[in-house]
Amino acid sequence: MSAFAGDTVTRCETSDITFPWRVTNTDWDDNGTFRWTRKLLGGGEEELLAEGNVISPNIVDNDSTVVFTHDKRFVFGPAYALTMANISLNDTGNYTLTVDLVKREERAPTRDSNTVSLTVYALPKEITDGPFQIILQHWALRLNPDGAQQWTVQLSCGRLTGVAYPDFTILWTTPSGRTLNSTSHENGTFHLTVPLPLEYGHYSCRLHENKLGRARCGDTHASIVLTQQQARTIITRSFLHYFDTLNTYMND
Repeated sequence: MSAFAGDTVTRCETSDITFPWRVTNTDWDDNGTFRWTRKLLGGGEEELLAEGNVISPNIVDNDSTVVFTHDKRFVFGPAYALTMANISLNDTGNYTLTVDLVKREERAPTRDSNTVSLTVYALPKEITDGPFQIILQHWALRLNPDGAQQWTVQLSCGRLTGVAYPDFTILWTTPSGRTLNSTSHENGTFHLTVPLPLEYGHYSCRLHENKLGRARCGDTHASIVLTQQQARTIITRSFLHYFDTLNTYMND
C-alpha cells in the first residue's frame, strides 16, 4: 500500500485534495473490505468517511458497496482514491485507509493500513496591492560615500499592504544565485539597487517571513529576466535624460 511521500501533505483552505492510494498484489483473492477514517487535530472520536467491499485488487464497486458519511465533500474513486473538496482548517488531521484482504490458501484476512497527516493552512488576507511582481523601475546616478557617481538600476517588488507590512520583508536572488536583502523600502514596496556592471539574467524576489502565517498560501514570489538589450535601451534613455537635464540646468 502506498501514499504520499513522507505520509505528510499540506494544502491551503478552499482547495481540493485527493489521497491516491493504491493496493496491488496478485496474492490477494478478490474479496475483502476497506475503511476510510480520519481523526481530526482537535481530538474527538475517529470518524468513518467511507467503507465497502473489495471487488478486485484495484477496483471498487462505487455504485453498490461504498458507504459514505453525511459529508458530501468526499468523493470516492477507483483504486481506493478519496477526494475531499473545499477543505477547511477544521480538516487538519490524520486520514487512514485500512484494507482487510484474504490471501490465497489462507482463511483469516490480513490487515494493511496507511495514514497520512494533512495540514491545512489559512488563506492570507490581502497582502499585496495588485499583482506580486518585479518592476524594472529606472536607471539613475547614485552618489557613493567616496563622492563618486555610479550608474545603477533599481528593481521594485512587493507593493505590500498595511496588513502585511512590516511583518514581512523581501529577499532577492540574482542571476548568479546570490541572496540579497532589499536596498530600501517605501510604503510596502521594496527596492534592490544594482550597480554596473550588471548581471544579466533571472532576478527573483520573495517574501521572507519574519512571522510565519497568513502569507504561506498567498502569492509570495515574482521574477524578471533582465536582458542585455533591455539594459542598453534603458541606459541610453537615462543618459539622454541626464544630459538633457544637465543642459537645461546650465542654460538657465
